[in-house]
Amino acid sequence: MSLKQPEAFPDMPMSSGSAPVRKPLPWMSYAYMAVCIAIYVLGLPSFTGLHADWLSHFGLFLPDVEAGEWWRMFSCHFLHGNLLHLSFNMLVLYSLGRNLEIHIGPWLFLWASVLGALGTALSSMLFSPHALMVGASGVIISWAGVMIPLATRHARKELLIWFAQIAVLSLLPGISLAGHAGGALAGLVCGFALLQFLRGRRGWLLGVSVLLVTLCAWVARPLADVGVYRF
Repeated sequence: MSLKQPEAFPDMPMSSGSAPVRKPLPWMSYAYMAVCIAIYVLGLPSFTGLHADWLSHFGLFLPDVEAGEWWRMFSCHFLHGNLLHLSFNMLVLYSLGRNLEIHIGPWLFLWASVLGALGTALSSMLFSPHALMVGASGVIISWAGVMIPLATRHARKELLIWFAQIAVLSLLPGISLAGHAGGALAGLVCGFALLQFLRGRRGWLLGVSVLLVTLCAWVARPLADVGVYRF
C-alpha cells in the first residue's frame, strides 16, 4: 500500500531536506504483538486454541462488565481464540500498526489504540451483549480509520477498498461485525480529532477521549443502577 510512503500522510510533520531520515522504531506496535503472542503461548493447553478459562475470565462479556469487571474492555484485545486468529491479526498489526505509529509517534498511537479499543468494546456491548468477544482486530481496524482523515486521496481509496474487504469478512460466522464497525467508527473520530490537533486545535484530543470514556462507562454501569436488563 502507498500508506508506507511519507507522502501518503500530508498532514504528518515530516523532516525536510534531501538527507535520508531514519524512521523511528515502532516499539508500541512490537510490544502489542509480543504481549498477544506471549498470552496465547502461555495460555495454550494444546495447539488447538487458547485455554477456555483465559477467554471466560478476560474476554469481553457485557454481564461481567456490568458486574464490575471493567478491565475486560481492554484485556479482550490481547486474547485470540486459535492460532489462525492470532496469525492473521498479527500479520495485519505488523503492516498497519507499524506504519501508523511511525507517522504519528508512539504516544499519539497509544492514545488512538486505547480509544479504538474502547470504541470496539462499546459497539460490541451495545449490539452483541450476550456474545463473548476477543481479538485485536477491532483495534487494528480503528488504526485504518485513523488513517483516512490523514491520508492522501489515493491512499484513502486504498483504505476504503481494504474496509470493503473487511466488511465482507465480518459477515462470516464467529466474527464480530459490531466490534469491527465500532473500531472503524472510533478510528475515524480519532483521525479527525488528530487532524484538528495537528492544526493547532489541541482540545479535540481531550474532547474525544472524554466522550468515548463516558459512553463506555454508561453502557457498563452496574445492573443495580438500571433495574431491568436492556436487551
